[in-house]
Amino acid sequence: MKQDDLVMQSLLLEEIEQSVIGLDDIWRVIYWNQASERLYGFRSTEVLGRKVTELGIIASLDVPGQAATMQEITDGIAAGQGWAGEFWMQHRTGRGFTVYATVSPVRGIGAMTVAAVAVSTEITRDIAELKRLQVAAAELERLIAAQEMVHMGSVEHDIVSDRWSHSDEYARIYGLAPGELVSRKQSLALVHPEDLEVIEAARRALDSGTKRVEYEFRIMRADGELRWMQSQARMTHDATSGAPLRFLATVMDITDRKDAEQVLEWQARHDALTGLPNRYLLIDVLKGFLGRASRRVVVMFVDVDRFKLVNDGIGHTAGDALLILLGERLRTAVRPGDTVGRFGGDEFVIVCENLGTRDAAAAAERIRMATRQPFNIDGRRIFLNVSVGIAVSGPGDTAESLLHGADTAMYEAKAAGGDGSVVYDSRTTGQAAGRLDLQSDLRVALERDELFLEYQPIIELDAEQTVGFEALLRWRHREHGLIMPDTFIPIAEETGLIVPIGTWVLNEALAQVQRWRSNVPGAGSREPLGRSEHFRPPARDPRLPGHRAHSGSGGGHRSSGGEPGDHRNRVDGAT
Repeated sequence: MKQDDLVMQSLLLEEIEQSVIGLDDIWRVIYWNQASERLYGFRSTEVLGRKVTELGIIASLDVPGQAATMQEITDGIAAGQGWAGEFWMQHRTGRGFTVYATVSPVRGIGAMTVAAVAVSTEITRDIAELKRLQVAAAELERLIAAQEMVHMGSVEHDIVSDRWSHSDEYARIYGLAPGELVSRKQSLALVHPEDLEVIEAARRALDSGTKRVEYEFRIMRADGELRWMQSQARMTHDATSGAPLRFLATVMDITDRKDAEQVLEWQARHDALTGLPNRYLLIDVLKGFLGRASRRVVVMFVDVDRFKLVNDGIGHTAGDALLILLGERLRTAVRPGDTVGRFGGDEFVIVCENLGTRDAAAAAERIRMATRQPFNIDGRRIFLNVSVGIAVSGPGDTAESLLHGADTAMYEAKAAGGDGSVVYDSRTTGQAAGRLDLQSDLRVALERDELFLEYQPIIELDAEQTVGFEALLRWRHREHGLIMPDTFIPIAEETGLIVPIGTWVLNEALAQVQRWRSNVPGAGSREPLGRSEHFRPPARDPRLPGHRAHSGSGGGHRSSGGEPGDHRNRVDGAT
């Protein structure tokens, strides 16, 4: 269905007389037409985003004699099954009434229920009248009137005489002229060819003893209009032989409900701002491509560089307009068969088929060139740069692994300065994951006493005596064993962990110097040693002894037992 058609259908749903309520998978209201406002007294702005069970329009969740409980309806929808029947409701003023309602699931990926649509009509007096008149055959005219009021036609087939009869409302629903009668054969001729088996299967089920069946099908009316029907049918059998005697069915036009379902299904699988496929539809498309074993699939993640800065500068409304134009620009930059979607925010995803690594890189370059052209927003020329991550399918790849790879490559492109493209390399990801694990473990290494110092003497060759020591930092990881500084020091510097680690190293080294002064004869009388610094935390860091940020002489050593000028040690992270 074209987007313009869906917009038109959405407008039409506002004008119909039946209440149409769209619900998401946890029963929050996502659509509320004007008929719903009239029936229940709430404006759409008052109910959107709220759970329908919290609005107070359901007179009671479990009314005795009701066609179904709320829980039964909920369970059926979750299982992908629709429901139709009577339900007790109430206006916001407290006035109670009965509706005839149909609640249908809206299916997403893998036939999973992602939303529901409820269509209802008030029938408090009409249905009560209909039930009473069904018992009293003598009041046939009132039965027909009740059918017209609830827009429900009826049909009867006498098996023995092969007589086929139907109500006037049935004729109206089928687009027949007033008073026009049709045979069973003529009625079946109006059924859509693809749905004839549905009708026959229902009839076979009734012939075999099933008490009641419910089914949906399409008809093509004489005026050429395609309409959706919902029917409930039953068969009466001879008490002795069990032979079928009479077929009875009701028919209701559910085209408006089906249109609402289609609109909601489209909304569930497309981005509300740009109209592009959302992540659910993109994953569906990607799985379909990957199912064709002979095809190579490419996924590209496109992200706007520094979009927050742009968005804050031009305002969020203009920012939304910019994203819409960017989506259109991306569609013009790719091949007709490629799928462009929006993952959220300023992230777009492009799924391509039959594209190698070199061609994918060329396509990414075309996308970058296309997005560099200025965008006109409210008379302003806005320039954008994008970063593109590329993942090419290989053996064993899934939709999730390709999306993850393209996303990882996109962030690598951003880390390199942006305005570029990177092809995903699983080896890079493995290294990044290992680095992330080390970063997490390094944060708790001090608490676990995994860091330690080794001391290497500094010897003056001419005097043949030790004049100082180098303190060498080591990490004994509880799983990976000894890890050398050239591996973990860069991580410490990037994450800021170098400050607490440097503080610990200085304190530990100075404490060791003091122990030597106390325990090694003559150690305290030596001349000050030469100094070489490796750790240099910010000056006046409160975590350092005496708030001094260097390892040379000075009052900062007093907390470790040293006196000013007594020693200068080299604290090094080198091997």
